[in-house]
Amino acid sequence: MGARRKFSAEYKREAVAMLESPGVTVSQIPADLGIGANVLGRWCRELRQEPKSAFVGHGRSRDEEMSQLRRELVRVTKERDFYEKRQRSSRERRSEVSDDPTMPQCLSHPIDVSVFARVGQRVL
Repeated sequence: MGARRKFSAEYKREAVAMLESPGVTVSQIPADLGIGANVLGRWCRELRQEPKSAFVGHGRSRDEEMSQLRRELVRVTKERDFYEKRQRSSRERRSEVSDDPTMPQCLSHPIDVSVFARVGQRVL
């Protein structure tokens, strides 16, 4: 289950105000906003009962949320670019090593390289 979403007082007031828009059905508004019909009904009831003290809470405004999402997008983009650059340079280094005619294509066993063979004989 996802984290509980928080909505700003401004957002809630705008959603309730949409109920009075002509040509829009009551069931269409929560569907368009991605909220439940019961949630919109509760917001409407809270605003009707106490208009001045309705919607006090910890919700964030849309602008604040958008700026936070933009910052996160910049961070993630930098990370992606860093890893792509790192992988590309790693591939270049590997191809440089594999193109060396003196090195075997596959080091499946230390005896494949004469240096490793001599080291192995000393250890044994």
